[in-house]
Amino acid sequence: MKNILVYLLLSSFLIPLKSYAQSDLDAFFEKKYEKRMKKNDVIGMSIGLIDKGEIIHKQSFGYENLENEIKASSKTQYKIGSISKVFTGIALLKLQEEGKVDLNHSITKYIPEIAIQSRFLEENTLLIKDLLSHSSGMPSDMVNGMFCSSPEDFEWTINKINQQYMARPPKFEFSYSNLGYGLLGELIARISGETYVNYMKKEVFDELGLNDTYVFNGEETLSKAYVKEELYNPDRIRDQAAGSVVSTVDDMLEFILFFMNEGKVKDKEFLSRESMKLLEEDYLEGNVVENSYGYSLGLFLHPCKIIEGSLSELDTLIEHGGDTYAFHASFGFLKHKKIGGVLLTNSKNGGRINSIHSMIRAYLDDTYFLELEKNYKSIEAIEQSQKNPLTEEEILGKYTVSNFILDVDNKKRIKSKIMGNKIIMKENDEVNSYNLILKLFGFIPIRMRSIQFVLFENQGEIYVSQENKPNQMHDMVGIKLDSISLNESWQSYIGNYEPIDLIESNFEKLQLKGDIKLSIEDDLLKLEFPEKFMISSVYLIGDAENMAYTTGLGRNSGY
Repeated sequence: MKNILVYLLLSSFLIPLKSYAQSDLDAFFEKKYEKRMKKNDVIGMSIGLIDKGEIIHKQSFGYENLENEIKASSKTQYKIGSISKVFTGIALLKLQEEGKVDLNHSITKYIPEIAIQSRFLEENTLLIKDLLSHSSGMPSDMVNGMFCSSPEDFEWTINKINQQYMARPPKFEFSYSNLGYGLLGELIARISGETYVNYMKKEVFDELGLNDTYVFNGEETLSKAYVKEELYNPDRIRDQAAGSVVSTVDDMLEFILFFMNEGKVKDKEFLSRESMKLLEEDYLEGNVVENSYGYSLGLFLHPCKIIEGSLSELDTLIEHGGDTYAFHASFGFLKHKKIGGVLLTNSKNGGRINSIHSMIRAYLDDTYFLELEKNYKSIEAIEQSQKNPLTEEEILGKYTVSNFILDVDNKKRIKSKIMGNKIIMKENDEVNSYNLILKLFGFIPIRMRSIQFVLFENQGEIYVSQENKPNQMHDMVGIKLDSISLNESWQSYIGNYEPIDLIESNFEKLQLKGDIKLSIEDDLLKLEFPEKFMISSVYLIGDAENMAYTTGLGRNSGY
C-alpha cells in the first residue's frame, strides 16, 4: 500500500493544474514581452511553445517589415545565427550513418590542405568530434571577412588559417570556435559532393520537413533587420556552417519535435536512436579545464531541476542560441518533460529578451506552479582547492583575464581595471573567493552581487573562474602567469599601425577605422584598437621572437 501511494504521488507530479485557452497564452506572453520589446527597440518577434510533445502555442509581435507594415508571423523568416551549428552536427551524424565520414577521425583526412601550425607538444589532431564540441584547440574566429557582403572562398580561408597557430592543445578546454565550424561546413561539402548550401537544403531541411529553412546566401525573402527603427543590411557569413541558417517559428517547432520523437519525422527515421543519443552526450568530459555545463555535437546541455514544494526532479535543458548583430534567436527543450520553445527576433537588442530558459521557466511557473532552476554540476578542481586552500604565496602574482590583467599583490583586496573602469575584488568568507566591486565614474562603489571570482589550482596551474552566484555556474576566464619574459625583439616594433587588406562589413563593431597601437605594459604586449571596434584592447604574451599570443582563458584567448 505504501509503495502504491508513493507511485501515485510521484506520477501526479507535474500534472497540469489548469488548462490554457489560446487567448490566455496570448495575454500571458503579451504581458511578458511587449513592454520589453518597446524598451529595447525590438521591431519584430515570433515565439512558439511545445508541451508534452505537442505544439500548443504560436504568437508574433510587431513587424517583419516596418516600412510596409507587414506583421511578423510564425512563417516570418529570421536568421538564427549559431543555431546553425545544431544543423551542422546533425548533417555530419547523417553522413556518418551513411559511412561517408567518421567523427573520430581528423578533419585533415578529408581536407588534407589544412596545415595550421601548433606551439604545443601535443599532437595537433583536429578530430571532427572535437571541432563539433569546441574542444579542438582551434582559434575562435578569424574576424576579418567573417561578416561581409561577398565572403572569400575556402581557398583564401584555408590560406589564412595555415598562417595561424592552434590556440590550445586538443581537449584542453571548451573554447567556442566559429572558425572550427567553418571547416566543418567545407567537410560536409567535400564528402557529399555538394555545396554546403545545396546539401543542407536537399538532404537535411527538406528531409526534416522544414520547408522555409535554408542557408542564407543573400536572399531577399527573410525579415527586414533593424537597429532601433533604422533598416540594417545584414551581411553574409563566411563560415556558413557556424551561423548562416534562416528559419521560422513553424519550422523550428517541427525541429524540436524531431528531437522529442528520437530522430523520426512523421514516423520516418531520419537519424537512428544511437545517433540521437550522441546529441545528448557531454563531449566536454575529459577536458583538462572542466565546465559546469555540457556541450554535445552542437548543443548546450544545462542540468536543471524542476521544483514543486519539497519535491524536485532532475532534467536537462538542451538548447542553443544565435546572434548575428540584428537577428537573435534561441531554442531549446527539457529532455524529460518534453516542454520546449523558440524565440526569434529581427532587431539589434533582441538578444536582451529572447532567453529560452526564461520563457520555459515563466511558462512552468504560470501553468504548473513549478520552479525551474539550473542545477550546474560542481567542478572537482574547485572543490579540491576549497578543501586545501591556496596559500598567500600561491595567490600573489599576475593573472591574465581576457582583455585585462589582475596584478595581485594583496590577497585580501585586488585592484584592477576593466575597459577603463576601476574594479576591486574583495575576499569574502568562501575559500579563495572574491566579490566584485565596480567603481562607477571611478569612485562610486557598486557591488556586483550576482557574480564572484574563484581562484583554484588544477594540474599545477592556478585558474580564475567567474561564478554566477544564483545558479553556481562557472566560466573559466583566466590563468596565473608564473613568469613573464618579453622577447627583446618586440622593443623595435612599438608604435602605431595601419590595418591592411581589410574586408568591408556592415557590422558596425567590425569596422576597423583608424590605427592600432602596440605598446609594452608590465612585460606584456598591448594592442589598443580604434574607438567603436568590437574590443578596446587586448594583451599578448610575446616570449618568442616575432610571435605573440593572446592572454586569458576561453574564447578569443591563446591565439
